[in-house]
Amino acid sequence: MFKTKTINDFYQVNHLKQIYKNLHELQFQVARDILAPIEDEVNRLTSQDELILNDIFLLKQVLSLHGSLITMWEEIYNMKYSSSWNYLQNCLDRLRNINKFSLNNQKSEALDFFEKQLLILEKLYPYNIFFSIGMVVALYECSICGKNIDSLECEHDIGELYNGKMAVSIAKDITDINHVSLVSIPRDKRCVIQYDDNSPQFNRLQFLNQQLVSNKLTPITLYDADETPRKKLNENYVELERNEKCFCGSDKKFKKCCINKKYIEEQHIKLIIHDEFKLW
Repeated sequence: MFKTKTINDFYQVNHLKQIYKNLHELQFQVARDILAPIEDEVNRLTSQDELILNDIFLLKQVLSLHGSLITMWEEIYNMKYSSSWNYLQNCLDRLRNINKFSLNNQKSEALDFFEKQLLILEKLYPYNIFFSIGMVVALYECSICGKNIDSLECEHDIGELYNGKMAVSIAKDITDINHVSLVSIPRDKRCVIQYDDNSPQFNRLQFLNQQLVSNKLTPITLYDADETPRKKLNENYVELERNEKCFCGSDKKFKKCCINKKYIEEQHIKLIIHDEFKLW
């Protein structure tokens, strides 16, 4: 996964198996306490070698992923489903960076497992429409050189690493917010409609919580989701004579409109729990 022996050796010595063991046992604070000194040590690492600096960035992404993973499962366990969504998105953001900057796109077996698990978990949330905000920005500044990132003076590409730092654009002088729209494919999936944690929208997460509390599932259990659509009775359906005006208000005849909509198709996700995957 790492391009340099220095950071690869550090990662092998500070292996994260004890974190997985404590996740399995739902000992979230203990897992966090194991992670904290490793993060402190990594923050003290330095080098003049750009490859090592870039690997330090990658290692920080791996550790940050584990921090968000611990908190995400803790929030699900404590029935705080709305906030757990944000930590899930943090995990997926870190995984995208890990995939991008790892040597030959290779990850550890544990990271491959969590990537699969998190993508399945994402489908259990009720979010499929997101808010997107449009802004008028006078200048986007490069986080590396401080110059206009769209100018020829800036030599950095957004999303690339330079001596262990990722180049990002920083919005300067926001003069107006000109629109808010609803989209299905946003840049940031954290901008969602807020539901109460006890609302029926979180019924899948509530089921997941029940499995955790009853020890039928742990954060390192391998599970999958069956997304087979199913039909249900259309509550708005009204049985009419074929030539009567349709109940939907279209002014069309029933036979040419909603006669075949007595049942409607809905997306149905069923959690299928498999054997536990041993990560330690």
